[in-house]
Amino acid sequence: MIIVRAARLSDEVRKEINSLMTKCCEEENLKGAIFLDNKLNAIAEMPCFYLAYHDNTLCGLLTIFTPDLRECEIYAYVLPELRKKHIFTNLLSVAKQTLDARNIAKIHFVVEPESESGNAVAKKICGEVEYSEYLLSYDMSIPIERTEHTDLDIEIDEEKDDDVFLMYKDEKLLGMSNINYFHNYATIYEYEIVPDMRGKGYGGILLNELLQYITDNEVDGIILNVNSKNEAAFKLYTHNNFIIKEQLNYYEYS
Repeated sequence: MIIVRAARLSDEVRKEINSLMTKCCEEENLKGAIFLDNKLNAIAEMPCFYLAYHDNTLCGLLTIFTPDLRECEIYAYVLPELRKKHIFTNLLSVAKQTLDARNIAKIHFVVEPESESGNAVAKKICGEVEYSEYLLSYDMSIPIERTEHTDLDIEIDEEKDDDVFLMYKDEKLLGMSNINYFHNYATIYEYEIVPDMRGKGYGGILLNELLQYITDNEVDGIILNVNSKNEAAFKLYTHNNFIIKEQLNYYEYS
């Protein structure tokens, strides 16, 4: 077995990866969560693609996403017929040398919940799931309840790349959120209620105001991401007609 490290992928290698991913996804009915764009990495020049070849055929893939200089996420896939032959272990060993050289100590394995083989390996190495990340999508078939709150003021800054949505009461900031538009989909992110204003119902009010504003722009869909550790936010979104579209399990590796 030969392991190749790379910071970028050629078109030919991308075709090999696509073939590998197709087989893995068909085997376990996966969506194919993988990181393949090093432009998003905080350390752009670091080798983040690790490819295992057996008889000149790509049999295993490990990729690293570094959101910052101290932590990373690891995604990996191995051909179904070649599992339990230490391919992932060897890929991880080589990748770990790179991470150690960069002093990246906070490492998470990222696995789709449907992957029995992936979760089994992650649990064996790391223990139980630390948390899950959910992609939620608003159920557009349900009309948004339009309410008015005359005691609240809404300000929207549309001059930047993304809309910034702010909610005030008596000139005091209660909460805010950002909205990004891409391919006629709206993504809600950095949604937050001011700490001393939490638990007073403002979270639901802000979300309702956001949804009214976004749907007035006639988008095809509204999505957001939420961490399972944030139980209050998860309950708020699902109570307001957001449904789970995707889930990824995160295992802490040490």
